[in-house]
Amino acid sequence: MAKIYRFTFKKKVKREFIELCVAIAVIAVESLFGMPKVRLSASYAAFESRIVIEVVGKVGAYVLEVFMGLMNRFVGERNYKVEEVKKNESR
Repeated sequence: MAKIYRFTFKKKVKREFIELCVAIAVIAVESLFGMPKVRLSASYAAFESRIVIEVVGKVGAYVLEVFMGLMNRFVGERNYKVEEVKKNESR
């Protein structure tokens, strides 16, 4: 079952930086599970100061966790909010 998470940043974070961090997260998890499994387990859409990540299963959750670790390190855990998007909410 897929879950969708929305990250909203309190301070302006460039889309390019967000995409770089999610790419690093994807590469890290691909190193453990392989590209095909990661591609089937995680997807995202990035915007200025926000990103939406869809994850499926444990592999997708690992991508989310690595991304959150990068955000904590480079943005600060108090400078963003993450919430699960319910199926009936718009993205």
